[in-house]
Amino acid sequence: MQVITKTSRIKPETGRPSSWASWMRPRSYWDVVVHHLPLAVISGVALFLPYAATPQHLPLVPCTFLYLTGLPCPFCGFTRSFWAIATGEWGAALTNCPLAFGVYFFTVFLFVWNILALMNRIVLLPGPILRSTPARRRKIAAIVCGLFLLNWGYRLAMGLT
Repeated sequence: MQVITKTSRIKPETGRPSSWASWMRPRSYWDVVVHHLPLAVISGVALFLPYAATPQHLPLVPCTFLYLTGLPCPFCGFTRSFWAIATGEWGAALTNCPLAFGVYFFTVFLFVWNILALMNRIVLLPGPILRSTPARRRKIAAIVCGLFLLNWGYRLAMGLT
């Protein structure tokens, strides 16, 4: 029976483990697959779907909030902006939904993180900087909610639907 060996990336200048990530090589590749494949597939579909279809061909349900109130919801515009970013229409994406840039680049990071782990047969773990505590999760949730509200206010002020 093999034992899981945990190793950290060592920074040569300090001799201490890297603070952003660590990794471990599990006993079985299936541990890597279970840990990284779901997010790699989800983020990969979000990134590569614009090259396979147009937004008009997606089986999306129209926004119920927009239908009932006549105002866009805080999430309206993200699909169009993702498509615009993926096709190089940066100006249209920025005008339509500025927050989509952050979400898009986070999705790229998530995809690369998980694909690298799968290719190297390791489980990538967040280091102390990326590890979340309950207080940090609350702070991140508050920031994300604030950003979505600011984006929503922008869309309302610009009269976008």
